[in-house]
Amino acid sequence: MSGSLYSPERAYLTGFQLADLTAPLPEPDVAWPEDLVNVPVAKAVTGLWLEAGEALRVLWEATNRNPYHMPVVGNGDERYRIILQIPGVSWIEP
Repeated sequence: MSGSLYSPERAYLTGFQLADLTAPLPEPDVAWPEDLVNVPVAKAVTGLWLEAGEALRVLWEATNRNPYHMPVVGNGDERYRIILQIPGVSWIEP
């Protein structure tokens, strides 16, 4: 049976800012799509519902590129790790 790509209809986005303590900050996996979300990443990581659309697609693809870590989102010199929780799919529901 062949599979098909899954695209969530909505997701709850949270995350946290990475601090520049001793190690260099990781390179971003994706730039924050502020023009699509209309919310700065610093505010979005406190909790934001995303509906199906280009912003969710971009962040979902970044999330799935490496299943072993949360993607790093870049916004200028700042770096954030993001978490997307998908209702009915994620182990921990939003």
